Amino acid sequence: MDNKNWFQVIVSSTPETVDALCNFLFDLGSVGIVEQDQFIHSYFPSTVDRTVLEEKVLSYIQSLKDMGFTTSDSELTISEFADKDWNSEWKKHYAPLRITDHILVKPTWCKLPEDAPPVVVEIDPEMAFGTGTHATTSLCITLLDNSVKNKVLLDAGTGTGILAITAAKLGARWICGFDIDPIASHTAKKNAEQNGVTKSCDFFAGQISGICFTGFDIIVANINRNQIIEILPFFRELLIPGGRLVLSGILDSEEQIIKAGLLKNNFKTEKIIARDEWLAFDCLKN
Repeated sequence: MDNKNWFQVIVSSTPETVDALCNFLFDLGSVGIVEQDQFIHSYFPSTVDRTVLEEKVLSYIQSLKDMGFTTSDSELTISEFADKDWNSEWKKHYAPLRITDHILVKPTWCKLPEDAPPVVVEIDPEMAFGTGTHATTSLCITLLDNSVKNKVLLDAGTGTGILAITAAKLGARWICGFDIDPIASHTAKKNAEQNGVTKSCDFFAGQISGICFTGFDIIVANINRNQIIEILPFFRELLIPGGRLVLSGILDSEEQIIKAGLLKNNFKTEKIIARDEWLAFDCLKN
């Protein structure tokens, strides 16, 4: 087999499984991933054993089923294609994205539009998630716009650091971002440097229990529902009286579960915004 060939692995996903599947494919050695509709297109060099690759992906999909996640019937296809300017082909899927009137997110290789807004965040798709294209990311950015100047902010589950970096560019005084994945925290640090905001952003790999500072004005968390419910008590402890909590990663079917968790932990829901099947909550600590 020509070692300049590639395997394209297409896996169907659901909103609840997409991040887990992307992480798993990267762990297997994928050199690039593109999400299109409900399918993940992942690319591997032909030096990978195709049979082993297929077995591992199918086994992981089965493990997701066993844990109660919904998966599609058309679960996996693998095809081979000849080498070309693969990076250029992959990059065609990304373009500058205007989130609000003030904020635009773009990959580093894209030209800045002539009508670009005052806040431009440069984030490249890598082995950490959050490039502005997912509804939950844009919902969080929308809620942070015009509301973080001179504030101290915690970004829980920072991923690429996009929310922390956006907050810094909007004038936040200091941002702490953490992620349980060390690759994510490393990527966030690199992206903060790329965007010139390292003086106001600190990132670390670890758990929320490792945070000793309890004077956050705002906490933003774009994570899944189970994680949110589990760490709501920590959010309450870390926020100042009257502090603000911005949450996403929440499906519209999970609205009542989140509302109940917020009420139990003495948070008042000020606003809920939606995009597609996703929700974002804007809350205050009572």
